[in-house]
Amino acid sequence: MKSVSKNKAIVIFEDNNIRRHWDERKELWFFSVIDIVKALTGSSIPRRYWSDLKNKLKNEGSEVYEKIVQLKNSDVWLLDTKKGQTAESAKERAEGLAKYIKEQNKKSKKLFGGIVIPKNKQWWYNNSEKYEYNPNDLRDWKFLDL
Repeated sequence: MKSVSKNKAIVIFEDNNIRRHWDERKELWFFSVIDIVKALTGSSIPRRYWSDLKNKLKNEGSEVYEKIVQLKNSDVWLLDTKKGQTAESAKERAEGLAKYIKEQNKKSKKLFGGIVIPKNKQWWYNNSEKYEYNPNDLRDWKFLDL
């Protein structure tokens, strides 16, 4: 890994350079979506691919995922945070995200993620292909241990 500055660095993912920035206050890495799209799709014009994908998702009633993060152990997570009513109405979005992650992992990608909610000062995620949300019953949800 070649360090660009104290808070920026280039990482390699499947022979692709991925730009990132470390936010000291949040203690999180932020990654270039365009670089990740190029690495995952192999597109020669990833900015256009990303633009077209966003438009397609919007036309289908989906939205772009809120967070793409890589943990210290190199796991790449696609996370969509929800709370209350938005968690209750996230079925289509949650199942679409689970389907996308599953499809990408069949192509030898190593993605994780799902809908994420706060509960008792902790984060919980659901990556099930059949999404259900009941704030009083999170048995199908997993504790997100970052």
